[in-house]
Amino acid sequence: MKGIIAEGEETMGEDEEAALTDAATACAARRVEHYEMAAYAGAHVADLLQQNLDEEREAGEKLGDIAAEILQMTDDSFAPASSQLYGVAPNDPATMVLATAGIAAVTVLHGYLTALRATCVDPITALRYEGEGRS
Repeated sequence: MKGIIAEGEETMGEDEEAALTDAATACAARRVEHYEMAAYAGAHVADLLQQNLDEEREAGEKLGDIAAEILQMTDDSFAPASSQLYGVAPNDPATMVLATAGIAAVTVLHGYLTALRATCVDPITALRYEGEGRS
């Protein structure tokens, strides 16, 4: 602001035509008004940003409360199921081996059934459909 005031004083101190001096003074005053508008807009933007930040914090707190309620309900709903497991731990070696063997058996069975189905298709028919873009 000091620079703007010094520039205005310099313009008013010059010995030029009165109309030119008046126009330069009006331009300097207009420049001051623009700086004031920018300062007010900046203050307004800062208020809006603070309001937005406050709203986001409030929404975050509400979502945190909802998540805590959901986790509490989840813990309560798993209590009856965990009592039916009779002491089986999540890292129980027998359970891990049994689950892995079960998944492997299903995978092998799926592969076998797919291969068995493929053997029932006539190769010439398959090639004919493949050539037409059908699969």
